[in-house]
Amino acid sequence: MLPLGKLLAAVAVAASTLVVHNGDVSLPAKVITPVGFPGPRPAVVLIQGAGPRGVDAYLPEAEAFARAGIVTLIYQKRIVGYTPFNRSFADLAGDALAGVRLLRARPDVDPARVGVWGYSEGGWVAPLAATLSSSVAFVVTVAGSGLPPARTQVWSNRTYLSRAGVQDRFLGPLCEDFTDVAVSGGLFGEASHDAAATLRKVRQPLLGIFGADDGSTAPGESMSAFAASLTDTHTLRVIPGVGHSVRTADGAFPPGYLDLIISWINAQPSTSTADPLPSQQFQSAPVSIPWYRTAFVQALALVLLLLGFGLSLLAPTRACVARWVFAGGSLLCLGVVAYLGSLMSTGGLTPGPVFLGRPVIWLVLQLLAVAVLAAAVVLWRRRRPSRRQAIPLLTTVLFAPWVISWGLLTP
Repeated sequence: MLPLGKLLAAVAVAASTLVVHNGDVSLPAKVITPVGFPGPRPAVVLIQGAGPRGVDAYLPEAEAFARAGIVTLIYQKRIVGYTPFNRSFADLAGDALAGVRLLRARPDVDPARVGVWGYSEGGWVAPLAATLSSSVAFVVTVAGSGLPPARTQVWSNRTYLSRAGVQDRFLGPLCEDFTDVAVSGGLFGEASHDAAATLRKVRQPLLGIFGADDGSTAPGESMSAFAASLTDTHTLRVIPGVGHSVRTADGAFPPGYLDLIISWINAQPSTSTADPLPSQQFQSAPVSIPWYRTAFVQALALVLLLLGFGLSLLAPTRACVARWVFAGGSLLCLGVVAYLGSLMSTGGLTPGPVFLGRPVIWLVLQLLAVAVLAAAVVLWRRRRPSRRQAIPLLTTVLFAPWVISWGLLTP
């Protein structure tokens, strides 16, 4: 038998285009097949990670599998019903199952050996697809999480921000608080998906692959959840020295990675085995949302603050300090929402430069908060109370606890 590297270089592959139909959704797709391999062959559908993905997003994997004799289907990820705020794992699983049906109908494919492969977000979708159809013969997950998505997101944010140099005392407001607001407001699609419950229903052999240095999906806890939840034969492997992408620093597949998947698909073991759990810098925690961090309370506070500062800014006044308080307060409110929203949307990967244990942008917002509060104290000490000052005064009174609740006064 040829070594894998020579095999992949020697075998030609062919690509044919088609369309995967799932209800009213039509997804452009390709089937990558080996040239010269007698059929029928095993086959696999590749399920994408999070975000918009084109047909060729996993073409390197598809070609590698095809060169090893595995017919592989790749397809464009749906955009219907899929946004950063709303998504359905059931719909994504339905797309994958439509691909399974297409492969099973091909004459060069063994219909009893068609499985699914899911990367990252696909690690939630692939097991779900297996529970929805016995036509799925096996499951492969790569960098998948065994935890709910919201809990995974918070852990990921903490890990990447810590690696960037952010100190522990800032991780709460920067990682957890805005996620709480998004989850309670229904702005985090599939936030509470129970990965463990899905894994308990899987009745097909499963290969789970985890990057030892993964900062996105809590590899130790996820692998533990897989081991505790799966009841059928499973193989859980850790790839050393790689992160969430499961690639080396130069973008190549790590040694043994492709060989592991290909050999496992061709011959699933009859017994379950697992590598030792990889270590984690942090342990994750369930997402628990206090009342003051719900979307309703935070949206109400933000509206009242912006309205109060806006009305105060428009009111006639001769005091420059007053205008500074009202303009600075409005700018701070918008800046906090924008920055925390960007951190959550990028998974904590782009905090910007870090200084004094916190992102420079957060430090600027903290200094602005202190300046606004100090200016407000000076303003109210200079003035006598009057009805005209009621709105500015009440706005400032609300502003102080809001600033504290978001950790903007943390030294």
